[in-house]
Amino acid sequence: MSNIVKADVVVIVHALFVAFVVLGQFLIMIFGPWGFRWTRNFTFRAIHLAAIAFVAGEAVAGVECPLTVWERDYRDGNIRDVGQSCLVARLANRALWYEVARPDQQVWFLRGHVTFAVLVLVTFYLVPPRWPWKKKRALPGPAAAPAEQAGAEQANRPLSQSISR
Repeated sequence: MSNIVKADVVVIVHALFVAFVVLGQFLIMIFGPWGFRWTRNFTFRAIHLAAIAFVAGEAVAGVECPLTVWERDYRDGNIRDVGQSCLVARLANRALWYEVARPDQQVWFLRGHVTFAVLVLVTFYLVPPRWPWKKKRALPGPAAAPAEQAGAEQANRPLSQSISR
């Protein structure tokens, strides 16, 4: 596999990762309050929170994303050199990379990553996931306690049978 193809695969995976985090948050904020069950799926929400926490942690620590490093290595140091790449990779590359004019502007990316992580964390609280260790309430049924069954039977009798004479 050529380095161009490898770089294309990496940038597409990178764009999918970003889309998962950004679109996932958008959809949770839109559909969560309406009670859509998938927005409260614990596995989805935990992976979503971990993904942005990882990115924000990298930004705070000053560590470059491994996907960025790999793509730059595959493109021989020039991450913007996508002339021979496929259309999807060129679009993903253009969407992901913004060249800052001055190094002091880089701090805005750090602030953006951390702010977005805080937003995801706040949403985790406001639209909480279904915790897998919480027990569901037992519904009355065949395994219900005898006292509950007796009360249920009494409630289901016709009114004429319920009145004592």
